[in-house]
Amino acid sequence: MIFEAPDALPFIGVLRDMETVALIASMTFLAIRSAGAVGEAIVQAHPLDAEDNLNARRIHTQARVLARLVMVVIFIIGFGAALMAFPSVRQIGASLLASAGVAGLVAGIAARPVLGNLIAGLQIALSQPIRLDNVVVIQGEWGRVEEITGTYVSIRIWDQRRLIVPL
Repeated sequence: MIFEAPDALPFIGVLRDMETVALIASMTFLAIRSAGAVGEAIVQAHPLDAEDNLNARRIHTQARVLARLVMVVIFIIGFGAALMAFPSVRQIGASLLASAGVAGLVAGIAARPVLGNLIAGLQIALSQPIRLDNVVVIQGEWGRVEEITGTYVSIRIWDQRRLIVPL
């Protein structure tokens, strides 16, 4: 038997909207954590302390960058779903769809740097011009690639400083 609160109760609409947003937020959080756990499990399955770790470094780089990309996409979908739970935002979305050509053009121009960085990070992860733990020389300093994100590469220089190189 399903019990449902009557619509005449005060604040029931607000409580239902809050419940919907909380459910969407928790499912988004679970999906993001799951994607991160899968990426970390792949990284843990391929340790870097082997003699010939070229394949492990390739897998580390790809797993970390792709996991971050998947987490960003999940967050954007969850945020959009949470906003669509409110009728006023849903009406704004419908009016934006009516002017999708102009909105798409404006969003494309505004998001070009962000999308360019994501594509550059994805290209680095897939084409592998550099890998985690590679030794590189940048600006006359040599160091090891420590982290590759969608927007920058972090390099641990020989004197334990970090050099952040934007993509």
